[in-house]
Amino acid sequence: MNHFYLSTFQPSDKGNVPIVLTKLIPDIKIDINSDNFIFYTTGFNNIKVLENDILRNTFVVIKKFDKLTGNYFKPIFQWSGRHNFEDILLAIKSLGYKSFRLILNDDFRIVSGHRRAVKALERQISSQTGLRIDRVNPSTEIWILHTKDGYGFVMLKISNVKK
Repeated sequence: MNHFYLSTFQPSDKGNVPIVLTKLIPDIKIDINSDNFIFYTTGFNNIKVLENDILRNTFVVIKKFDKLTGNYFKPIFQWSGRHNFEDILLAIKSLGYKSFRLILNDDFRIVSGHRRAVKALERQISSQTGLRIDRVNPSTEIWILHTKDGYGFVMLKISNVKK
């Protein structure tokens, strides 16, 4: 079974990231190699191997959207409202997460707004996964990301390098 991941990195590391990931993950298939993130698939499920100095954050991708323009958060929220987040329970349990916060990102910049939609989605995710909503000190984050090249992602944060 293939797993979808997205990892962020410093733009200066762009050339090294595919090399490092290919060494870490034997069956990696890189789908997008952007300036500050890489989206890839693998049948490999050992998430701990992805913790290294070159990757800043790594996420399990729950959903990917293509060609998002205009009011780009709307289709993401619509899909999320209909989605059952129980499919991330295995990752949540294996990593020991107890709480989360929802992060809205436009090209990796946190944005505010969409307050009602965010709160409704947080309640839905909490009831489906058993995770407690904690906006101050969560054990993980669920990101809704729109990138400058028109991609959208709903993702569960699984690791980050503390620097």
